[in-house]
Amino acid sequence: MISRRVVLAVIGLAFASGAALGQTSSANPGANASRWMTQLQSGQWQASKLKGLNVYNNKKIGDI
Repeated sequence: MISRRVVLAVIGLAFASGAALGQTSSANPGANASRWMTQLQSGQWQASKLKGLNVYNNKKIGDI
C-alpha cells in the first residue's frame, strides 16, 4: 500500500516539474527582474481608485 503511494507521488512530482524543466534560462537574468513602481506617471491611476467607477462605451455597460 505504501509503495503504491510512493509511485503515485513520484508520478505527480514528474508531471509538476515537467513545465519547469522545459523552460530555457535567459542569458541575462537581471534583465527580467521585476521593477517596483515608486511614483505614478501622468495618466496612471491606482487600482484602489477604480473601485466603484462606472464603465462607459457610448452608454453605461457596467461598473467596477
